[in-house]
Amino acid sequence: MSLLGFSYGTHLGQAYIKYFGEHVKNAVQIGVEGLNHTFKLPSTIDIQFRKIALMAQADSQIRAMVPNLTDLYRRVVNQLDEHPAELEIKSPLTGEPILVKVGSFGLNLILRIDIGDASDIPVFPRLLYSISQGDYSILQWFVQKRIGNFYGTQGMSATMDVASGGSPSRLARIEEELVVSPFQDILAALMDSDWPHPDLGEEFRAPLISNIRTLFMSGTLDFNTPPYQAEEVRWGFSNSSHIIVDNAGHEQILTHPQATSTIIRFLKGENVDDVALFYPPLEFIPVKGNPGNLSHPSIQSLD
Repeated sequence: MSLLGFSYGTHLGQAYIKYFGEHVKNAVQIGVEGLNHTFKLPSTIDIQFRKIALMAQADSQIRAMVPNLTDLYRRVVNQLDEHPAELEIKSPLTGEPILVKVGSFGLNLILRIDIGDASDIPVFPRLLYSISQGDYSILQWFVQKRIGNFYGTQGMSATMDVASGGSPSRLARIEEELVVSPFQDILAALMDSDWPHPDLGEEFRAPLISNIRTLFMSGTLDFNTPPYQAEEVRWGFSNSSHIIVDNAGHEQILTHPQATSTIIRFLKGENVDDVALFYPPLEFIPVKGNPGNLSHPSIQSLD
């Protein structure tokens, strides 16, 4: 058979290859999460945010209003700690309006969830700037989008994540990096789970060595499964290719217009090393006023 997995599906695909690889002819791994990658390194989100800050600084319109996105983020975090935003949203259970207070923890949760999505990254400067000006309309949209996460736990997802776990060396590195990460509160909270689970052990998390013909695909703006993770896994694959899609976030790799045809070519046995996939560079939405030809669903219609 041939395996195709996206995100957590790549984790499952590698587990199948580890134990039943004799049945696999080809494998396609899109947005790669290795067997020891379940718990994210704090440095990954730190670097991602700093990359976005540099991209925003290169935009003359953004730079004129926000010279340094990292400095703005720090000011907004302090502002929300002192005076949490009070938002009225619709309850995902009843549809009735409810009042939600959002401090720096809530903002960090929003950023953690969406910082690897290239469809949301262009509005981040406007999100932070609007909060600094006391306008919480964009923040309200993001909270409404994610509020359902607070109304329960996905037992299957929680069990599988904590069962895969992390090696002692990876957990030690995470603890070390948390000390200096501006996102340490949310990252530590997301790792803290008392959910009952088996531990699959170090043999499961050990590097995977395989000669199965494999195509890896990653996006340059993907925080959830960054390209370097694919390269770590690929190091153990003796017969593989890696296509990195420029300007793609986690959700944009597989939806690239040429992704499906490239995968089909690979599964037919063709060499796809000649393929270069990319999106145009991101265009940031202006931090105030009418966004013109640019749009994001968090921005209300402006006259």
